[in-house]
This record gives sequence, structure tokens and C-alpha cells, in this order.
Amino acid sequence: MDKASNPSSKRRFFLPIREKISSIKRQPSTSSSSPSKDEGSWPKTVPLLPDGQMQALVYHHEINSMVSGKMYCWTYISKGLAKLGQKEVIFTVRRREKTEAAATFPPGPLEWFSILYSLAQNGQIVDEFHQTRFESSPLLDRLDVRLIIYYPPLELQHVPLSIIPRERLQAIPLTASEAQVAQSYGVMRVISHLGSSERYFPVMPWIDRDRRDCVAAWQMKGSLRDQLPMLSFLGVSCVKRNTTISVYIPRNAEPEIAAEVKSSSATTVLSLDCFPYKHSDSGMVWHQGITPSPRAYGTGTSCISLGFIIFCPQQDLDELRLMEDGVSCKDTNSSPNEAWIGHAS
Repeated sequence: MDKASNPSSKRRFFLPIREKISSIKRQPSTSSSSPSKDEGSWPKTVPLLPDGQMQALVYHHEINSMVSGKMYCWTYISKGLAKLGQKEVIFTVRRREKTEAAATFPPGPLEWFSILYSLAQNGQIVDEFHQTRFESSPLLDRLDVRLIIYYPPLELQHVPLSIIPRERLQAIPLTASEAQVAQSYGVMRVISHLGSSERYFPVMPWIDRDRRDCVAAWQMKGSLRDQLPMLSFLGVSCVKRNTTISVYIPRNAEPEIAAEVKSSSATTVLSLDCFPYKHSDSGMVWHQGITPSPRAYGTGTSCISLGFIIFCPQQDLDELRLMEDGVSCKDTNSSPNEAWIGHAS
């Protein structure tokens, strides 16, 4: 497993699953896109392992988007990962209505469930905001998938709650271009572009195999993140409520962040890369030339999720300033230690 690479960030966590897909020993699979029931009956149950330890449910349903309108999708739900301590994983794939019948769902996500099962048996577990990188896409035709982000549970329109596991992850595939932005400028920057492309907050759950890249590295030219090293701890979030900035730090990240702060001098500028906050109602979108800059998207403006926070102690004035899709906090008196205690919760 290799450390997450990011030329503009000082990474502090490791992301599971780094083997090339071709090197993973797959479980014998009995998966097939042939329906197990009549074509009008959903969900379909697809056995993935001969011993019955791993199955998948596939449900055909409608989703509505403010940009693409009504569409039909297949939602794939793993069934059997939880027994290995792995949260169940969900893929939602947009159907090509002109060329694909409802009953002929693509097998790619089913194959990936089998791979996740093998990895979980070896103790490799994925969780919220973990990532899987690929040298080439093993999942979907035409969409140049290079990265999967395992997102916290998302709402799935018209899928019965009775078949959705409570503990689950939503797979969000990124193209090669989008993966480059995520690794260099943070997950939030890509998620906000992807969600705003369909005006779907925080991000649409479905995979459109024919969509264009939502963002590219050349659009990041001149970003302050190219010059400013950022600490990155999985699950750290920053939100803006009116004039208040709050930083949320998971308990498992507290010791390392505290050590970093205590080792800093009184004038050290500290910067944190941030992940989407689960209770936010909006986010910020930024790229070079966007108008207005930055631009908000979401369902409200009472709790805005930000992509990073920069704390500047012992300044000439107290000031909160939005910069790109993040915020700069200038403080006249605080040392880094005092400031983070005051801002973090």
C-alpha cells in the first residue's frame, strides 16, 4: 500500500487498497447480468460466490436531476461484506435507455463486490472517504475511471428503504482528470464540481458512463494550494455558519493534530485540508475564471462546507476571508495552540 500522493499537501493518512487489480486473487464468481427473476420483478438477487456467502441486489429505478431530468438507473447493493467487518457498498449506474434493456445490467459493479470481499478477507477494509486507485478501469466501459471515493450514505430516489443497509458506502468513481485534481487539491474540490454539474447536493449518487470530466487540473492554475502545504487528516471538516467558522475533528485524528500544533512556533501558519461535512446544506465551487468566485451550490446557505482552513496567528487584524473554496482565519493574539482549541470542536 502506498501513501496518498499530493504535491501541494502534507498527507497524514493512508488509504486502503493499492494493488493493481490484475494482481488481486478474486473469489470464484457466479455473477451474471442475467436476471434471477422475471424482468418486471425487482430487486434481482445475484449470487457472487458459490457458497452463498456473498450476493448482490440490483434494483432498477427512476432518478430525477435538475440538469439531466428523469433518468433510469440500476442500484447495486452488496450483501455479505458486513460479516467481514466491511460496510456494504452501493453502486448506482445510469442506464443507457436507447441501447440497454432494464434486465441487462452491466456486470462491472458485481465483479468489484467480489474483489472487495477478497480484500476484506485479508483485512483490507475501506471506510468513508477512503479511495481506490486504478491504472486502468476494471469497472465501466468508456468512462475512464482511475479513482473510487467511498462516500458516506447518500439518498437513493425510489429505492425501497427495506433493501438499503444502514451501514453502507456509496461508490463515487472519478475519471483520470478528476482523480488528478482530487489528489492534488483535495476531495472537496472534485465533489463540489461533480455535484454542481447536476445541481445535486452534495454529489449525485449515480455514475453516468458517458459524461465528460467535471473538472481538470489546468483549471486549477494559480491556486493558492500550489504554494501552501496543507495537513490532511481523514474526516476533518470545516463549515461556515453566518460569520462563525467551525472545525470538526474526529477523535482518532485529535492526538496527531494536537502534536502538530504543539510543535509549531507562535507565528506558524497552519493549514488543514477538509472533507465534506455530513450536516452541511451547501458547498463551494472554485476553479480559475469561475464567476462569481467562489460559487456556492446546495439546498441552502445556513451551513456551508469548506475545502480547507488556513489559520494565521498574531496578525494586525482579526479577519475571516473566503479564499477559493476555503477560508483564511487571521487572529491578532492567539498562538496556534490557543487558536485551534478555540476553533476546533
